[in-house]
Amino acid sequence: MRFTAPFLTAILTLALIPCAGMELRAQEADTQRTKSTGGSISSEEGARTADNSQQGITINASDLLPMLLLEAEKGNAQTMLTIGNLYESGMYGAVRNYGKALEWYGKAAQAGLPEGYYNVGICYELGMGTAPDAAKAFESFLKSGDMGFALAKQKLGELYLNGTGVLANPEKAVSYLTQAGDEGLPGAHFLLARTYLTGTANIPQDAKKGLELLKRLSDKDYAVALNELGAISFLGQYDQPKDYDKAKELFTRGAELGNGDAMKNLGALLLDTSDDRVPNRTDALKWLTLSTLFGYNNDSMQNFIQKLRSEMKPEEIQAAENAVRSWYEARQEEQRAAQEAAQEAARQTREREGQGASGGAPAKAPAPAKPPAPAKPPAPANK
Repeated sequence: MRFTAPFLTAILTLALIPCAGMELRAQEADTQRTKSTGGSISSEEGARTADNSQQGITINASDLLPMLLLEAEKGNAQTMLTIGNLYESGMYGAVRNYGKALEWYGKAAQAGLPEGYYNVGICYELGMGTAPDAAKAFESFLKSGDMGFALAKQKLGELYLNGTGVLANPEKAVSYLTQAGDEGLPGAHFLLARTYLTGTANIPQDAKKGLELLKRLSDKDYAVALNELGAISFLGQYDQPKDYDKAKELFTRGAELGNGDAMKNLGALLLDTSDDRVPNRTDALKWLTLSTLFGYNNDSMQNFIQKLRSEMKPEEIQAAENAVRSWYEARQEEQRAAQEAAQEAARQTREREGQGASGGAPAKAPAPAKPPAPAKPPAPANK
């Protein structure tokens, strides 16, 4: 199987694909919500108990919602937001109900939480618990952004850029995206970079600005930007010289960070035989297989992988499968360690708050669990 530059160009996936932007925004939304609800625990832990370290008692997860409702009646805005999260996710004693989620997000907003206004905006944008209404979504995002919520500023930048729910305004779009990126949301800077690279009807193309933003993001190991720069280097876009080695280095960094686009692109790159390159089929199979766990589990990719396997030696296939397991297990261990560190930090915070408070405080509700990890690697298959 011989792959040359034209073929690779056809299958390389740029991060300019809209769904990639939607995915990274969803991930950042999860991060923001985790912050607003005081951390997260696994669904298994949540199903067992919620530990109130301040009072030294254990509360069944199914009892949490009634307790939170009582606390919300006292005017606790953060609890209102958490109740909305529970109704949206259908966890910890709550039956999934988007209408009630919207209701409680609205109460949190009226109580002064910018996260509440943001979540109300998401409900109106997606039609969760209500009919979709772009104008109402914009109004809620604007209130949240005016209160300083970074994710709302990113959303406002997108809406002003596309003219959704409000008249397009390129100056405001650039301003809001810049603010959101400066306040910790790399996806905002990425969207701004993409806008400069391609240009719009209202914003002239400025590849230099776009590339500078991508370079800043890649220096911070932002995987989507690494993949984007890798593709630009391989294809020689925006007056950049074609550079195979640089593209390989950028794709590798993005792939190691878990970006499915970078995994797919790296796998394709490793099969390139132009300029007398020797393909690395073992590493290519490793990364193409991993890409199926990160968004590319479709018939086209599976057929491609099977064709590649049919032309490999058994020992090459075995080496690739071992590498897939090793990478996946290492990533799972990193995730477990990060989760344990976050839980320990949350416990220490609760202890400090308990030492500074008089009397017992009500139990804190766990945040909705994060999305499950990718499926485990497939078992070895015969050729």
